[in-house]
Amino acid sequence: MKKVILGFMSVLALTLVACSNEEKTSSSSSDIETEQTSTEAKKENQFLKVGESHVYDDSYNGGEYSGLKMTVDKAEIDKSIQLGQDGSGRNYDGYIPVRVEVTYENTSDKTIDLISTDIIDSTGATGLQVYYVEGVTTNIPDVLTAGQKVKITEVFAIKNEGQFDITYCGKTWRVN
Repeated sequence: MKKVILGFMSVLALTLVACSNEEKTSSSSSDIETEQTSTEAKKENQFLKVGESHVYDDSYNGGEYSGLKMTVDKAEIDKSIQLGQDGSGRNYDGYIPVRVEVTYENTSDKTIDLISTDIIDSTGATGLQVYYVEGVTTNIPDVLTAGQKVKITEVFAIKNEGQFDITYCGKTWRVN
């Protein structure tokens, strides 16, 4: 009789353990789905849209750009731009011109150095910055003094048409 009761208790214990593992698996599966959804939402939210601004704080590069407000006002492929007139001697065969209008504003009480903006095309290839284009003002200051605000136009050349990203100091504006 003791063997029967002990056997019954063993089977009951194994059943309880198996059921509790099923619940954990089910719960873990739900947690994984929630985590994946959360990660996907974060990926979507990491991109800014044209017209949106970002103000840099102390979290990027030790605060070197703290107080810099940047807005990508407009970004578009502009095939009316004639590449190859910048005097660089670069071969722009197969490249597509992109015009980007950006507003930089120094909201701090210190001088902020400006660095170049980058463009990434639909395949992940880094585009070229074009420094001189007839009829396009591309005068980019090296620094912004406290309170200074400038609106500039930059021209880039990308190899692949479609979606592209404008990046500056760890932030990305996605253009579809």
